[in-house]
Amino acid sequence: MQTRSDARSSGDAGLPLWRPQPGEGLAGVIDCYTVSETPQGPVRTVIVTEERTGEQISLQLTSTSLLALFAEQQPHPGARIDVHYRGHTPDDGYQRWRLLMDRPAALELSPLGGEASDEAPWHRERRGDTPYGLHPRGAYGISPTSDTMGGSTTRT
Repeated sequence: MQTRSDARSSGDAGLPLWRPQPGEGLAGVIDCYTVSETPQGPVRTVIVTEERTGEQISLQLTSTSLLALFAEQQPHPGARIDVHYRGHTPDDGYQRWRLLMDRPAALELSPLGGEASDEAPWHRERRGDTPYGLHPRGAYGISPTSDTMGGSTTRT
């Protein structure tokens, strides 16, 4: 069962605060980030629309380990997240969290063939986009039609 606090913070528009017990999770979509005031000082807060109920919940990033997960994974507003509180470690009291997020599939925007090239012809030549990968003037500026075996070379 998820626990919510009745205390309201300044930056989260009076939304219920998620205070999980070990083993609880919060799944939903990030609406926005804000800053909330706590007795310890300002903290970053994530406003999440909970998947199960459709309600907005305030998730304060008061744990440095949870804040580090958000900083590492960079979930943007609109991303679906699943935050799971795993409890404290018995020896040092370190809070353990898990953050999973759904990333949208990459858009497929490769050319389909009907696009007009807006690249200058000499750029294509430098890259070797000519038939058979040959420079139009041949290797070292020698014409591909010149006779290099007979001793005469034609420079272009």
